[in-house]
Amino acid sequence: LARQLSDPGVTADSKRFQQIAKEHAGLRELVETYERYKKIKSDLQGNKDLLGDSDESLRLMAKEEIPRLEKELEELSAQLKILLLPKDPNDEK
Repeated sequence: LARQLSDPGVTADSKRFQQIAKEHAGLRELVETYERYKKIKSDLQGNKDLLGDSDESLRLMAKEEIPRLEKELEELSAQLKILLLPKDPNDEK
């Protein structure tokens, strides 16, 4: 979609350009939320791995961080479910 937005053939057709720009904007939020979800999931796994570390300060830090990451992961999961729902065509009217 990003490539299509820079295509001169598309930019010359204002209706087509608006349609693609709108679709691109809608998908951008989904992609950004998913990227954040993947990062938090990775951070959470990293912190869980630190629970077995020999350094007590690292274990304590990880133990404190895990609940926050789990909560954020749940929130992002719920947000992704909403973003993946089919759009109601009547929303734009």
